[in-house]
Amino acid sequence: MTYFVEPPAAGSPGPFVHALIIGVGGYRHLPGGAAEVDHDTVVTRQLQSPPRSALAFARWVRDEMRHPQATLGSVDVLLSSPKPLENLDAAGLELPDTDAVVKGVKRWKALCSSDPSNVALFFFCGHGITLNSQLLLLEDFGGDPDRLLYSAVDLDQLVTGMSACRASTQYFFVDACQEIPPQLRGFLPGQTVPLLNAVLTEDRREEWGVVSSTRLGHVAYGRQDRLTLFTEQMLAALRGQAAVERDGRWLVSFSALHEAVSTLTSRHSPEEATPQFPASRLSGTRPLHVLPGPPQVNAGVCCAPAAATPEARVRITPPGSAGEDTAPHPVLRDGWWRAPLTAGIHGVSLTFPEGEYAMTPPSPRLVSFTPFDPDHTVGVGESG
Repeated sequence: MTYFVEPPAAGSPGPFVHALIIGVGGYRHLPGGAAEVDHDTVVTRQLQSPPRSALAFARWVRDEMRHPQATLGSVDVLLSSPKPLENLDAAGLELPDTDAVVKGVKRWKALCSSDPSNVALFFFCGHGITLNSQLLLLEDFGGDPDRLLYSAVDLDQLVTGMSACRASTQYFFVDACQEIPPQLRGFLPGQTVPLLNAVLTEDRREEWGVVSSTRLGHVAYGRQDRLTLFTEQMLAALRGQAAVERDGRWLVSFSALHEAVSTLTSRHSPEEATPQFPASRLSGTRPLHVLPGPPQVNAGVCCAPAAATPEARVRITPPGSAGEDTAPHPVLRDGWWRAPLTAGIHGVSLTFPEGEYAMTPPSPRLVSFTPFDPDHTVGVGESG
């Protein structure tokens, strides 16, 4: 097996972030696969988005993630694609079949358990269905009609089983559909691959969260040769759209991540399609990522009354700029003056060449533009 990022040498000082990332796009037993079968496999399509999405998340963990307490430890990626992936760091990675995933979870749990302050990250992207809980379908799913669900991971069983892991911080990101197939009516639970003991005991994890890309009974949108909708928007949230400033640092917490990715995913869902809304479970309030600096926001300014907005000339400047135009010139779009800004406090000045309106008071108004609050309305009065 080949790690995307090799584990640290024995005895290296921690704590560490250890990630297990699974992207399943190529399914050997589905139509078009290398060992296609002629019985009902419940799902039928090969997928283009999951391997790209898994690799994009792996690169974010490797290159950008900055946990406030733990440094990068290991990134283990299991990947399958229906067609070759060129220039995407995929060489030598294991296929995510049942045997490889069982072994991968075992070594991931062992690495995470080496220090109670370690951070465990799990990411899955591929086919998903829901029976009594969400099931994640592995590369060799559907090969045996008498054990149809064996090559599937029960998400709840995995999350519960990881409660025995010593890592006190654990996050699970799942990018898969939650449709309820009619073929599985009458199926009893407990037929999936056994990964970890699911024991009812005290949960000693101090911070854990699960975010699924969509709600029960709904689909998650993929795109041809692109990242999935959810992964694309989750990465945007992690890179700043979910950031909140605390004590001079810009942090992303799991709860803020869910709020941001829910807004972004629903907003960017395909037109004339049911909007995609993620679902999450959370225990704890710790930050999972610290940005190296303030994020970028797409700031918006409009006037009250709205009729004054097209007449305005808008200037946005950071404090201490001595009147210099250090911010981009806003552009009027869809009733808002918009400009890409670095998050933080800026001065907003409005002038009206036609003289019909006036900003009161005329001096710049200090406005805080943040990822969660990038749009602001400024009241103006009639001139004279």
